[in-house]
Amino acid sequence: MGPRFSAIRGAEAWQLSNPPILQLAALRASMELFDRAGMPALRRKGDRLTGYLEWLLRRRGVPVLTPPSGARC
Repeated sequence: MGPRFSAIRGAEAWQLSNPPILQLAALRASMELFDRAGMPALRRKGDRLTGYLEWLLRRRGVPVLTPPSGARC
């Protein structure tokens, strides 16, 4: 590391070597909530919310181009 700072161009320059502690505290709290709820329950809720959005869009006449919610590839 030299005595002068030379910034990297582009998005790579915005990387941090150590994440900010306040952001980590919020992340930890949210991860505890995810652990408590359980991934299967979160997945079910996400699927229901996606289905509801699809229903709202179709009701308004907006075409949905992606496969319907719940369809498996």
